[in-house]
Amino acid sequence: MAIEIKIRSKHTCTQVSDLINILGSVSRFTFDIRDAGVKRKDRKIFTGVLTIHNVRLRKSKVYCGSHAGACNAPLQKNKPFGGKSKYLEGADWVAFNDLINDALDHASVSADVGSFVCNIRRGNNRRIKYTSEFSGVNGEWDKDGSISDYADFCGKSSPKTSLPDGTPGKSTWQQEKEEIC
Repeated sequence: MAIEIKIRSKHTCTQVSDLINILGSVSRFTFDIRDAGVKRKDRKIFTGVLTIHNVRLRKSKVYCGSHAGACNAPLQKNKPFGGKSKYLEGADWVAFNDLINDALDHASVSADVGSFVCNIRRGNNRRIKYTSEFSGVNGEWDKDGSISDYADFCGKSSPKTSLPDGTPGKSTWQQEKEEIC
């Protein structure tokens, strides 16, 4: 899954990429970030576009899924969702989204950020609440959320992001750093 960052402010792709890489280097995540260029039709709106690929955890852990809400499928050893993996679970993805937003807020970068699963930021407004709807065995992320699910934290301390109860994974990207200190 790729995350796309469409920069609206005066910042360059290099500046934004460097900020995200700095935070990423002390996090529990690994990823590739690339300058995707700006399509001619978008040059009046965006000053640059970055894409983030291959997001993984630095250390393997038991994997349940990247779904929202509690898992209704039991973990089974030697089954696809019962083993260890470096794939991100639902709360891990929210924590990675927070890492991106922390970098953008720190430098007051206006950008539209999202993937095919959910939107992460609209301009200066970071996503602060993720919701879901039950679909089959597990919850499905609400891709867009509502207007109240976004808020401007540029130049301010970042909030604790809200996500559906029981969502698998760690809920804060800074938790591992704090455990090490």
